[in-house]
Amino acid sequence: MDEIRFTREEVTGVGDPAAAGTDAEGDPAVPPPTGGSQAAGESPAHAARRAAEGDGGRPELAVLGAFAGAFVAAKILGRLTGGRG
Repeated sequence: MDEIRFTREEVTGVGDPAAAGTDAEGDPAVPPPTGGSQAAGESPAHAARRAAEGDGGRPELAVLGAFAGAFVAAKILGRLTGGRG
């Protein structure tokens, strides 16, 4: 895999509106973030724990759905390309 490398100017310009080419107030066409599901000051680790606790506990249904979807997609693709099966 290729590595992504940044110059010192790019690293120090993170969060700097002048470096991003925007004004200090931000773009008026883009609304400010509302906070969403992550509370202000919440760490990413705490958010991940909270998300894991809210899991329905039935991951096998998602796995079965993925397999069924892949099977149907393979059948459709086989018919479109003229394959046997």
